[in-house]
Amino acid sequence: MIEENMLRGSLVSSNEAKGGLGFKGERGYSAYEIAVQHGYEGTKEDWKDHFGLDLTDYIQTSDVIDSTTSTSTNYPLSANQGKNLKDDIGDLTDLETVEKNNLVSAINENQGNIEALDEKTTPKYCVATITTSPTISSNYYVPLNLIPIKKGDFSLQDGGIKIPSGVNHIRVSGSVFIDGWSGGDDYLWARIFRIRGTQNSHILGSLNGSTSGFISSSVPSSIVDVQEGDIIKLMADSVSGGTIRGNADNTWLCIEKID
Repeated sequence: MIEENMLRGSLVSSNEAKGGLGFKGERGYSAYEIAVQHGYEGTKEDWKDHFGLDLTDYIQTSDVIDSTTSTSTNYPLSANQGKNLKDDIGDLTDLETVEKNNLVSAINENQGNIEALDEKTTPKYCVATITTSPTISSNYYVPLNLIPIKKGDFSLQDGGIKIPSGVNHIRVSGSVFIDGWSGGDDYLWARIFRIRGTQNSHILGSLNGSTSGFISSSVPSSIVDVQEGDIIKLMADSVSGGTIRGNADNTWLCIEKID
């Protein structure tokens, strides 16, 4: 019985179980106050201005745009769309790299065609002359021995210009200048020949006469069919003698490849 009463005496109502008010704790410090404690000397307004703590400028969640199609310039883009933009930039970079690689591959694959086109469109020509002063006679082939100007595979052979491979048509012209000419009313005939094997073909000639101590004769430009191995020669034809005045300003043979 005593134990029962003691047990009952230990049971209390919920109202009786309420405790009294606890002790009031100390007030915490604001960020500004903590800054002052660590040496900040500005006012609270300075502090707010320094960190832009104007609540009217705070971004609201509702203002964030989660779309890259928006035309607004006053609201922020979401982090999700920022990631999408980053991925898109990466895709564009990859695409640019692919396009560059494709372009390089195309150039490499067509290098032969490009070189062939360049070979076809680049002018090919040759000017040959003589550096000695031989005495001429009738039907005298001028022994050309120098090519001061050329573009292409032209070369000298047997005192003339040898036609290289890939040349089928040429424009040819020439000139002969003679010093010490005593022909009076005689003539100087400049002529151009194509030598193919044992065949000599007269291409073109020009006749000139003079009573002075020198004479020149030029062969006007003419188009001729040729083939690889042909030799194009310049002839000075006169029975009145004289010596050839050399160098490319006076005695010369010019060939230009044409298509």
